[in-house]
Amino acid sequence: MGLIPFFTQYIKIFKIFCYAKIFIEWLPVINPHIWPFCIFKIITRPYFYFWQKLFPTLKYKNFSINISHIIALEFLNSLIFYSVQLNIFLEYLYYKLKIIIKYNFQNFIIKLQKIFLKNKNYFLINNI
Repeated sequence: MGLIPFFTQYIKIFKIFCYAKIFIEWLPVINPHIWPFCIFKIITRPYFYFWQKLFPTLKYKNFSINISHIIALEFLNSLIFYSVQLNIFLEYLYYKLKIIIKYNFQNFIIKLQKIFLKNKNYFLINNI
C-alpha cells in the first residue's frame, strides 16, 4: 500500500468528520459544544475556517447563506476522486515501465549472447 491510498483513506475519514459536524449542528436536540460532539467541531474547525475566509457568507436584506461548507465538502470529494485517479495512473505507469525494463533487459541479454557466440572462437584463442 502506497502513500496515495493512505492519503485517500485519511481524506475519506476527514470527510466523515465534516459531515458529522454539519449534521450535529443542524440537530436541535444535540448540543454541539459538549463532549463527545465537540470533537467534530475541534477537528474540522481549521478546515472550515479556511473556506469561510475564502468564501464569506452571502447576505441580502434579511437573508443569508453560507456556501463555504458546501464548497469545502465538494473540494474533499474532488480531492478523493483525483487521488484515486492519480493512484490508478501511477500503478499503470509502474506496470508499463516494468514491462519495458524487462523487455529491454531481455533484449540486452540476447544481444550479449549473440556477440559472445559470434566471437566465441576469438575468446577461446586469446585465453589459451
